Amino acid sequence: MAEAKLKQELAESKEELDKLKQQMLSGMNTVHKDFSLITLVPKWSGPENATPLAEFLASIVRAELVWRWDEADCLNIAVLRIADLAKAFYNACVELHTKEASWEDFKNAFRERFRDVHSD
Repeated sequence: MAEAKLKQELAESKEELDKLKQQMLSGMNTVHKDFSLITLVPKWSGPENATPLAEFLASIVRAELVWRWDEADCLNIAVLRIADLAKAFYNACVELHTKEASWEDFKNAFRERFRDVHSD
């Protein structure tokens, strides 16, 4: 009786180990990212905003380093933190809504659209 119970537990343990191995091999490990401090990224609504575009983008890059965000996270955070004119531009910019759109594409599109036309 005890031997049968041990064999059953061993079989269950092997199954569980196999599942864990599969998860590790498939890259499905759960990674918990900290988005609790997203409010430290300033909102940006366009050139009339108190925060310059370069500072807005730099704050996301700094957060990327500290909180180990990937480029998709940066893009999503940026989209969440834009408003008004900036949000209208994003919504109208079809190329930023494709699956291939990247964080670099977002930064380049916004730098081009909201560049300062005045020289120093």
